Amino acid sequence: MKIESKKIIRPLGLQLKNCIAMQLSQLAKRFITTSFFNYSTKIINPLVNILRKGIFAYDIALSYRKINEEVTPSDKNEIMPVSYVQPIISYYNSLGNIVKTFPYQPKISILIPIYQVNIQFLEQTLHSVVSQKYRNWEICAVDDASNDPEITKCLETFKEKYPQQFHYRIHEKNLHISETSNTALEMATGEYIGLLDHDDLLYPNALAEMVRYINYTDKPDILYSDERVVNENGDPEIEPFLKPDYLPQLHLAVNYTTHFSVYRASLLKEIGGFRKGYEGSQDHDLMLRAVETSTKNVVHVPLVLYQWRAHKNSTANDISTKNYAIENGIRAVEDALKRRDRKATIRFNETTLYYDIDYELKNEDALVSIIIHNKNNEKSLQKCVDSIASKSGSMKFEIIIVENNSVDQERFQFYEELKKKYSSVSIHNFKKPYNFAAINNDTAEQAKGDLLVFLDSGTQILSEDWLHKLVQLAQFPEIGSVGAKLLYPDGMVQHAGISLLDRQIGGYAWNGQPKTTSRYMNFLNAIHEVTAVTAACLCLEKKKFFEVGGFDDKWVPNGWSDVDFGLKLRGAGYTNIFTPHVEICRYESQNRGDPPDCFEKYHFIQTYGGPLMQDSFLHPFISRSTDFNTDYEALKFDLNNKTLKFFWQNHDWNTQNYIEYCKKSFDSEYGNNRSGECRR
Repeated sequence: MKIESKKIIRPLGLQLKNCIAMQLSQLAKRFITTSFFNYSTKIINPLVNILRKGIFAYDIALSYRKINEEVTPSDKNEIMPVSYVQPIISYYNSLGNIVKTFPYQPKISILIPIYQVNIQFLEQTLHSVVSQKYRNWEICAVDDASNDPEITKCLETFKEKYPQQFHYRIHEKNLHISETSNTALEMATGEYIGLLDHDDLLYPNALAEMVRYINYTDKPDILYSDERVVNENGDPEIEPFLKPDYLPQLHLAVNYTTHFSVYRASLLKEIGGFRKGYEGSQDHDLMLRAVETSTKNVVHVPLVLYQWRAHKNSTANDISTKNYAIENGIRAVEDALKRRDRKATIRFNETTLYYDIDYELKNEDALVSIIIHNKNNEKSLQKCVDSIASKSGSMKFEIIIVENNSVDQERFQFYEELKKKYSSVSIHNFKKPYNFAAINNDTAEQAKGDLLVFLDSGTQILSEDWLHKLVQLAQFPEIGSVGAKLLYPDGMVQHAGISLLDRQIGGYAWNGQPKTTSRYMNFLNAIHEVTAVTAACLCLEKKKFFEVGGFDDKWVPNGWSDVDFGLKLRGAGYTNIFTPHVEICRYESQNRGDPPDCFEKYHFIQTYGGPLMQDSFLHPFISRSTDFNTDYEALKFDLNNKTLKFFWQNHDWNTQNYIEYCKKSFDSEYGNNRSGECRR
């Protein structure tokens, strides 16, 4: 069996991995005593990491087979079996009845700019609109001087069939996509505008689901859905892109919202529609300006409603086919930052396909207080402090080492030597019993800096100018805490933000994955919003720390205090950020630390029950894990091209009609040589 990693989701393997890891941990705890604790964790954690890597290939193969055998037909180019399509037909028909009951039935104008497109692609695009279950739509198609009689004939044919709903124009000369889209926008009479490329496809439920969410969320200005890349034949290629909710920082780095986007028509007209000179990135520029103007929340419809066709001339296949799109995309982001009064240098990363943004500091003289608590761990602490001194560039900082009841007098001699070597080092004695939250809160009171960085003593800074890269994000008024990419000594990811995991509370995102993995649309390698970040490296402005009351040293003193802190920042209106541009090696923490007790879990469930169930930075169909596996249930309503044609060619969607469609398709393709009937 050929394993293609980009087409794989791994729910079964993940369960197996977690099961083995949990069993090992439970086994270890049966033999752990207080004196044996540090020794045992040094054994168990490496074993778990080895098992994680060993199972990696196995769970890929296992999940690949499950997806291909149970979720989709064995041959993706075949018509899907009746047993697969029957529940989809039932869902579509039920949705059609439900949508009729909604109080608001807006007309949705679908804008389709056209230029020298494959005629079969265009016909399929138009069929995907006219076969929508929601019927209050219109098509506004504009041919940008293709000079192709087949395209003209196609437009005329659809106009004859749908004279009241299909409208088209033909430019006498080529004006490019922005002006062509504006021509279509001028034609639109609907309350909402949907954007559709001339070679892409809508699923039959696309408009109905959009109208459902328009009613459900009180008539928003902007909505977007998930999407699926298909090949030239219209068959699914890679797993669908199940997107997070709208994240402003991530959206600056990449136009991840693009398909299927729906806007209130009055909003687009207010901002002047599409801007000439941004061709190739006109949709990104439009969205950036729209979210700045709208006063309503952007609504994410967590369903795959759009198929983006990848072919040799498509950016879905290779963005380098349209180099001008990269240049115009940089301009669009630059303009957005200027409107937001933020100075930055932007470059396109050809590896991640994201825009890397390097912000200027508003106050280059700001002092950063780096807080490191320590007990009997001078070897790791020395490595940590040395790396801070060598990697911090011209940033101004102080290092506050918190001494918490060490018993060996040699430690205090070590502190004196460290202070002589680095004038920026000072020692703060915390003489009360260990309490992670209280230690940090007490030390923050003593800090002189405008910004704080909480740093684990078992870390080593790897990235140059790491402080600058943290502070450049922490300086913005809407940002709470900023975290880094923490790596195990073998280079695998330990932390890339914290994800909420229902009753398991939280876990490190991307834990155990290669640091350069491109899974989930290269999410790991872009600056983006997260629920929380680990206090092993956490940067924020000092005033924000005290505004939310610091760490909770009463109810969450140890295990999940950083998760609680991140949620408190969010509750105060701030967002937390992960940056991949700061890499730190974290050796297993050798500081004393008590694991979270049952009360802490109870406290979290009582206080944060809603967010624990649905982390807004994760899609509902991303499995409850920390490495962004797609839940295979999300694929059960997926359709390939041959099956979609049934919905395009039939107005009465029922099982019997689908069986007849299958028979005719088999007869047409195989004639009298077909070996069997339509699969059930």
